[in-house]
Amino acid sequence: MIMPSIPHQKNIKSEKHLKKIREMECLICNAPPQSDPHHITFAEQSGMGRKVGDNWTVPVCRKCHGDIHLYKYGEQLFWAMQGIDPMEKAKEYYGKETT
Repeated sequence: MIMPSIPHQKNIKSEKHLKKIREMECLICNAPPQSDPHHITFAEQSGMGRKVGDNWTVPVCRKCHGDIHLYKYGEQLFWAMQGIDPMEKAKEYYGKETT
């Protein structure tokens, strides 16, 4: 399952949203908070060394966060193997904040 990236848009920064993400349980293993906000690398087209917007974050524990970054076959395949669509979850989490 290849997940398409979203065309480049204004990079959203929101410390309030990141704080909310940190207070959630891990999306992968359900470990209790404090979670790391993981920026979904393929969610937006971005320049070298530039993170995607904070609206494209999901909560993951420190161990799972490390697993994502160490998985040698790419982040999209990592999420597919977990059976999780992180982009849908990120939209859901960010949408709750804006409503």
